Amino acid sequence: MIDYRRIGEFSRAYPSTPTVEAILGHLSKMVESEPEELQRGKVLDAEWAQGIIASILLKVSIEKFTWSKQSKSYKAKNIYGRVIKAFYKNLDSLQRYTALTWFHLEKICVPTLFPPITWDGTQVELGGMYKSEIESKYPGLLQQRFYNVQIPVDLYGEEGDVLTPAQETFLFKYVLNNQNQMNSQQWRNPTNSKVASTVRQDARLNPVPLFKKKLFKFGNGKMQWDEYYAMINHFILYGPHISLTKKPLDEMYEMPSLEKGISARSTEYGKLINVNTYARAYAKFIYNILKDEKNKDLMDKSYAYSLLYYVHIHMRSGIQHLFQYDKLREQFFDYHLELITPPTGITGSTEFRDCLRSNSTENMKRAIELWEEKLNITQELKYVIVRDSKRTFPKLQIALALKRQGYVDPVDGLQLTLKDAVGGHNVAWSVGGLTILDNCIAIRKEYNDDMGIKTLDEYIKEKESEVAHV
Repeated sequence: MIDYRRIGEFSRAYPSTPTVEAILGHLSKMVESEPEELQRGKVLDAEWAQGIIASILLKVSIEKFTWSKQSKSYKAKNIYGRVIKAFYKNLDSLQRYTALTWFHLEKICVPTLFPPITWDGTQVELGGMYKSEIESKYPGLLQQRFYNVQIPVDLYGEEGDVLTPAQETFLFKYVLNNQNQMNSQQWRNPTNSKVASTVRQDARLNPVPLFKKKLFKFGNGKMQWDEYYAMINHFILYGPHISLTKKPLDEMYEMPSLEKGISARSTEYGKLINVNTYARAYAKFIYNILKDEKNKDLMDKSYAYSLLYYVHIHMRSGIQHLFQYDKLREQFFDYHLELITPPTGITGSTEFRDCLRSNSTENMKRAIELWEEKLNITQELKYVIVRDSKRTFPKLQIALALKRQGYVDPVDGLQLTLKDAVGGHNVAWSVGGLTILDNCIAIRKEYNDDMGIKTLDEYIKEKESEVAHV
């Protein structure tokens, strides 16, 4: 059920009738041709585009364009692929707009089986001709029958009163799309919210390594990675307590808190988190388990769900920790096979395997319990180097460390002021060093950057060795 109260009253739509010449000319410098959430250009083919050109030449009125005024200009690409300062988002007209552009740029011609039309009192044949050929043979024809034709355009919004992301989503999906049947991810794709944008970007448009390498099979066409990444985002927010099915995923895309930002309270982590930061950390973990591609043929949906649960158990210990992926990779595939393999001599399934058949709340909770039993998490998780959740020393701890050092830098022995000091870790944070006073060194920034993961004693010995060899 749609909450129309949240959508609210729309800002006014201003009808306009610019000419094709204007749409291809000065308006192209103002309109984003293909907003990321409406990536549908690949479904357009030359034959369909030729049909649009034929319609205009035959004096058929084509479907109106719909554009949405934005609150401020932003960098985007126009219909020619040039970077512009866009003022309007193209909510509906991409394919028609592209067809006009293709003809204008001579990427397509008039359909071969185009009928004779009357021009200047005579019958003329345009079938199979490109723009330049028509202009050369019949001067003025295209200006009158194509470039001067007016196209109806609805311009939604005005200065200070523009559509919200929820309104743009509703307008595209419910009003302009004629309720076309779409699969789950195609339905979410036009959602104009920040979480939808980050899923599209990381999974498909500018994919992170996990999706760029196509390391597993998920199976719903070009948006297959969006679906799995949306599940990762949802799991970070709710864990196994809300099923990973269509309705909950749709609702996540429409969460008010994720409409314009990517911070939300995670009931699973019990705090406000940057959802995209966590999602990328999960994707990095999964990538490092799969990157050698040895088990790529195994990675169907059931393996992908099992790996998500396995990763989640480890990430709950702290996304900042260091993970020994070589060991974890071997452990995951060994343990997963043990969980899905029936006892020796007995055919059939296992409880864990049954849990992977659907992403219901009960199945996910039980699958995680079985993973936790297998990993024996009552003991410390193997192959995890614990890193302090705090990485930066507060100024007071740096001041106390500096006082303890007698206000000198421990590397060069020269006087050091609090202003010039940074807080360095004696045992590096990246290898598990704690951000506490006992592990704090007041040190010059250049030395701290140069230390890497060495301890202070190791670094000083290295510097002394370098001097001795000069």
